[in-house]
Amino acid sequence: MFLEAADTLVDDFDPVEFLMNLADQAAVLLGVPKVGIVLRSKESAPLPVAASGDDTELLDLLRYHHEQGPWLDCSHTEQPVLAAGWDDIERRWPAVAADLQALGHSRITTLPMRLREETIGGLSLFHDHPVAARDVYLAQSLANMAGISLLQQRAIAEGVTLNGQLHRALESHHRIQQAKGFITARLSIDPEEAFRLLRDTARHRRQLLSVLAEQVLSDPRGTDLLLKAPDTEAAPGSRTPRPCST
Repeated sequence: MFLEAADTLVDDFDPVEFLMNLADQAAVLLGVPKVGIVLRSKESAPLPVAASGDDTELLDLLRYHHEQGPWLDCSHTEQPVLAAGWDDIERRWPAVAADLQALGHSRITTLPMRLREETIGGLSLFHDHPVAARDVYLAQSLANMAGISLLQQRAIAEGVTLNGQLHRALESHHRIQQAKGFITARLSIDPEEAFRLLRDTARHRRQLLSVLAEQVLSDPRGTDLLLKAPDTEAAPGSRTPRPCST
């Protein structure tokens, strides 16, 4: 089961299908009647995404109780939440107790899905008898594995975006360096002065440095776009322009 769940590095990975399979397999492996999975959302309401056997009643219960429930407590505290019997459920979550009774399972074990400090949801077991400590440990391991798999997919998606951004950043840096070399040679000033001139002109024109660099390189008279180089101004105390060393 762990090997199957770890096989998420595929182009057509579907997180909902992954969590539905996890709920089904967890119910069988742990010997509990029902398993539900709720993810955190950017909004305040939780996001129920899976129930073993695609149980509509369980999904509806998770979906419509936004104010109370062990799955919400687990999400808020990022700690396991255990409910032992109807009296315990009625005392702690009176608003949801009747629907839980209708569901028919008097014990609930909800475990956070997390990786290190980040919790992204919870795995809830609905059962009638106490779950052995080793099975609770196994359920937590499954929840953690699911969290790692989903966060891994998010990291991959973000990594694609990040790689594109880095690629563009490297291209911009290369063009800026080319423009700096062009200005250095054309105006016979050193590279630091060339970069300062390019930067100051970009600020004066409120342009991106990379955009100005591209314009300087693409225009035969590109240096005409720049502010006058300080070292070429006939001002008191100005330094004699130095040729660029080869």
